[in-house]
Amino acid sequence: MRNRFSAQFTIAPDGRPLERNVAPEPFRAVVVALPLTLEGIYAKGTREALCRGLKKLPDSQNWSKDNIVSEVHSLIQDAEWYQVYDGAEAIADEILRRHMVDEYALYEEELNRTLEECSVGWRMVNARFEVRGDEAVQAIQDRSLTQIAESGLTVATSEMKEAIADLSRRPEPDLSGAVTHAYASLESIAKHCTNETKGTFGDILKWHPNLLPEPLKSAAEKFWGFASENARHAKEGRRLDTAEVEMAVGAAAVLSSFLLRRLSSGGIYE
Repeated sequence: MRNRFSAQFTIAPDGRPLERNVAPEPFRAVVVALPLTLEGIYAKGTREALCRGLKKLPDSQNWSKDNIVSEVHSLIQDAEWYQVYDGAEAIADEILRRHMVDEYALYEEELNRTLEECSVGWRMVNARFEVRGDEAVQAIQDRSLTQIAESGLTVATSEMKEAIADLSRRPEPDLSGAVTHAYASLESIAKHCTNETKGTFGDILKWHPNLLPEPLKSAAEKFWGFASENARHAKEGRRLDTAEVEMAVGAAAVLSSFLLRRLSSGGIYE
């Protein structure tokens, strides 16, 4: 069940492994650079938003623009790595609150480009940071989530979004939660495809042996076993690995997409 080295350790395009528990200097600079120039926000609005994100009080002794800008730079420089992302989300919220849609789009683009250049495994989507992995895997996951949402299956959509949110938690991801939600989403889709109302995904695979073709069925059984043993029923002494969980969540997304495509084409059979 182990993946190739580059996928297992999520190698960036320049050959470096993607990092997550970091907020490098160029990214910290970009977090505050654009909002400090935006009309209506400027220094005071940026400081207020940043302080909300960092859960700090603004310095009441700083009134002048230059002093406030200096305070903003000090706040972002001294923040813990995960607080920097909280601050960026708060600033993004402030930009959107002012209905500055074009400015937000530019802010998101600059943040994400800087994170890619720094080989950091985060990206901002709709004013919130999500984990970013290998481009091909990320594309599959994004496409799968879109397909699940378009299917109208609200439970499955919610569960998969929760899985991604658990992977994106800071400062530490909820790995067990990510696997649990991802396979709850897959289970919900499998029940929809087979008109079953009870049982686990593993049960459905047994009850409907032709639901998935081989060797996809065998792979699905193994991924379900991993999810059940290591996450859904937490195994004492077994510490989940981020790379393993990301691969397992990605597999759930791929399987979900496959089942929905097969259902839409009339290819689900007993």
